[in-house]
Amino acid sequence: MNHQYTSEDKFNNYDLPQPTKRKQRFFYRKFHLYKISQLIEKALKYHPRLSVFRIDLHLPEDFDDADSKVITRFFKSLNACGYQMQREKLWG
Repeated sequence: MNHQYTSEDKFNNYDLPQPTKRKQRFFYRKFHLYKISQLIEKALKYHPRLSVFRIDLHLPEDFDDADSKVITRFFKSLNACGYQMQREKLWG
């Protein structure tokens, strides 16, 4: 498979997000979509009760593009939420 791109709404029956407020479209590399879909299908074959979820980080339109630490802060916050949920589960 070569490095072709797609801007469709679906790939192998998987929904692909597209911007809702903008006129532009997201472009996805078909090679990466194929590899991800193969990984999901293999995982589900061996672990049929597997749950997968996706978290999208939406930034405001007036977001300062020079802020290179936004992803780092996002993952720190996400990890903190995970630790808090584990703590609540352990302590009731």
